[in-house]
Amino acid sequence: MKVKVAAIQMSADIGGREANVERAERLLIQAARQGANLCVLPELALDEFFPLYKDTRYFAYAEELDGPTVRRFRSLAGELGIYLALPLFEKSLIGTYYNSLVLLTPEGTIGAVYRKVHVPCTRSYERYYFTPGPEFVVADTRYGKVGLAICYDRRYPETCRELMKKGARLILISISSSIMPGGFSELPVFETELKTRAFENQLFLAACNRSGQEGEYTFFGHSMLLGPDGSVLAQADEAENVVVLAEMELEDADRARINGPLLRDRRPELYTC
Repeated sequence: MKVKVAAIQMSADIGGREANVERAERLLIQAARQGANLCVLPELALDEFFPLYKDTRYFAYAEELDGPTVRRFRSLAGELGIYLALPLFEKSLIGTYYNSLVLLTPEGTIGAVYRKVHVPCTRSYERYYFTPGPEFVVADTRYGKVGLAICYDRRYPETCRELMKKGARLILISISSSIMPGGFSELPVFETELKTRAFENQLFLAACNRSGQEGEYTFFGHSMLLGPDGSVLAQADEAENVVVLAEMELEDADRARINGPLLRDRRPELYTC
């Protein structure tokens, strides 16, 4: 079955949750009008990327899964009839905080919740805010199995490999990658590592990055949708607030694994990690 996947590359206003939510809603409506069935937003897209700063006041941004933001987007996903990978600064019922990605369904329900497994402790204060998640998550959808990942997770080959082993044909990666003050940029490796993750696991990949300027930080966008051979199906530049859309036939991942049996020829009995 074919599915149209959209990466919603958007910017965020500092301290402007409502404006950011409305921006996301407009872009999701635009994507749905273009035929999107499954959409993904950037990491923590509804707020400025606050983990760049250490401040207790940002804990006020956190919400529970039944909070107003998730309820609002559950309603929108139901109205539009789409799957939506919604980023959330999640506060659990026991007071633990996570960097989460919530997969909402076309019925307006929560289909899956992924909590970021790999939480960095360099160039940001993510460890100050977030507890590492306990597991990798693959969700069943009407189009096939979809894996969820968040930003830094992509740096670890094990992430996409574990999602593939759990049956994922498509992985959604919600990202906030920037050019740092002083000019350091992840962009030179950004495209290469994403293409490699798609190719080495022979699956589709939708990587959605934040864009725009936030203080000293420039989020460089370049969201991309990739095929199981690592080919680029669609890609943005650094533009703010754009929909990156491509049609995918997830069964093509199965065909790729038959025609190019990288996974069949693995020797896991010899691997130590």
